[in-house]
Amino acid sequence: MAKRKIIKEVEDSETQADGAEDEGDIQIITVRSTLRPKGDGDQVVLYEKDSDHPEGEAYIAGHAPVQVALTPKVKALLRAGKLEEVAADVDE
Repeated sequence: MAKRKIIKEVEDSETQADGAEDEGDIQIITVRSTLRPKGDGDQVVLYEKDSDHPEGEAYIAGHAPVQVALTPKVKALLRAGKLEEVAADVDE
């Protein structure tokens, strides 16, 4: 009986953790690439399909500011210095 209770508590805690990031918790930020153009064009820093992004996907290449959701991939690119967060009203 105790084993079932422990398993139930673990399942409950996992369910609560999954629900921790409700749609209202999605953070949208404006970023741009820090990579320099290579060859004939800009390097693609990120192409990610995720329903949290505006329009359901994010495509970042070049210096133009782009609004994206703060997904794990975006966080990793910010930490790596390949993206920089900018003010929402910044121009190229």
